[in-house]
Amino acid sequence: MRLLSCLCILTMLALGSMARAQEAPRARAIVTLRDPAPLAAAPSDRRAAVAALTSGLAPTLARADAIVLRALSQVPALIVEIDADALLTLEADPRVLSVQWDERGGGTSDESRPAIGADAARTTYGLTGVGVRVAVLDSGVALSHPDLADSVIAQACFTGGGSPGSGSCPPGDTITGTSALDENGHGTNVTGVITSNGTIAPRGFAADAQIVAVRVLDNFNAGWLSDWIAGLDWIIDNQETLRVDVVNMSLGSFTLYPPNCDADQPAMARAIVILRDYWNVPVFVSTGNNGDPYLMAAPSCIADAIAVGASYDSDMGREPDTGTWRTRFGSSWPTCFDSPTGLARLACFSNGGSGVDLVAPGVYITSTGLSATTSRYAGTSQAAPTAAGVAALLLQARPSLSADAIESILRTTGVTLADHRGNGFIYPRIDALAAVQSVLTLLDSPVQTAPIARAVVGAVPEFTWTDVAGTDAYYLWLSHADGAKVYDLWLNPADLCAGGVCRFTSWFALAPGTHRWWIQAWDSVSGTSPWTGAALFVVVPPP
Repeated sequence: MRLLSCLCILTMLALGSMARAQEAPRARAIVTLRDPAPLAAAPSDRRAAVAALTSGLAPTLARADAIVLRALSQVPALIVEIDADALLTLEADPRVLSVQWDERGGGTSDESRPAIGADAARTTYGLTGVGVRVAVLDSGVALSHPDLADSVIAQACFTGGGSPGSGSCPPGDTITGTSALDENGHGTNVTGVITSNGTIAPRGFAADAQIVAVRVLDNFNAGWLSDWIAGLDWIIDNQETLRVDVVNMSLGSFTLYPPNCDADQPAMARAIVILRDYWNVPVFVSTGNNGDPYLMAAPSCIADAIAVGASYDSDMGREPDTGTWRTRFGSSWPTCFDSPTGLARLACFSNGGSGVDLVAPGVYITSTGLSATTSRYAGTSQAAPTAAGVAALLLQARPSLSADAIESILRTTGVTLADHRGNGFIYPRIDALAAVQSVLTLLDSPVQTAPIARAVVGAVPEFTWTDVAGTDAYYLWLSHADGAKVYDLWLNPADLCAGGVCRFTSWFALAPGTHRWWIQAWDSVSGTSPWTGAALFVVVPPP
């Protein structure tokens, strides 16, 4: 009832405000509230706290003559329409963290997989993204494309900034919807980079990953930051059902920001923090194609986002062939060209600086297109889903990996790439094969030292093995010779290990005969080590 009351109050407020005169010029704003719930709050508790806070803000919104366009559920923010004079009224309320005008932004648009070792990761280790879910916030997906139709498991749409009559969500050009049908092509290309089946377009990096498609860009590949926040809020609010593992955002604001722009984009930053720190979901974002060596588009500039710049996927000679990227793609692109090109060359259009976390191939990427075709794009928009696709492979190999661990693995296993524009920055370019191999051997296996090699022991043997640095626990498995389990135990290294050796004495006497035992290391970041081999020993009762 409390949530219903909140919605009723906001609805009446919006209707009353709309009925009042529209004398002053009005614009859409993002009102970020001070978070009423700790980051560790359960989703239901956070939802209730945000609703109560929003409801309590109604008098202030009325004084500001605000029209509420969207009230979010998990992110403490409102999308409102106000005039400039109302800013002071809202900012004076102690529950309001910041008020910012809504911004426009857009998408930051067969050789790249083998170039960074992803094909070898599939053929050698059988990794295809099975069991991993990737949310793609973009212009939508060509839902009937043969390479994508079996991948999309959920859809939503947020467009027009929530302003009535401004939406483009299919089928009726609404501001919200349940269809993410792509009417531009950018999102279809991006999604195919991640999960194309390879029937018509080249195979994606994680062809068996599932897709949660969230359309937040219109038919012209443009949108509002408030729509992107609404899309993230929808994922968070439904995460208990969606179970998204990775988020990709191949889009960016037209305005550029320095790194760590959280203070400029507090609502977006809070959404990404909730995804990363509460739900353990990494958010990959394209840095943008303005060619700035120091600044990036939002939300890539947010501290907890994983910002991805673009390199070439092969030696293409001069790119573009003639003129500059601006003459090829338009005024938002820089007046630069690259010669030479290659996998070790940062594309000159790629935004750079200290906030860039990773680089991946983004020129040129052939992927899925509208109407069951292919499309060929260049941009950081194609680099971000490359990183997201490799992250899906890592999660298939090690489902327990944290978002922090995924970013660290991609960075530390990457190949260094220098920014050639004289800013002195060096970035890690993703190496998918090295990343996968490191995940499969993150922890060394312990070495069993006794009892082994059919040693004869008493009924209460002591098991010993080498201690593996960084281990949080050991998992010991003991069976009879025929495979019947005797026991399996989680063991605490703090109780058992000293001087590089771990010792555990059986908790009860074992039956006479041959036994086998294995030991495995585990830590909370890296997951489990490979099992040791089976060590055999023989229990002989005392005479």
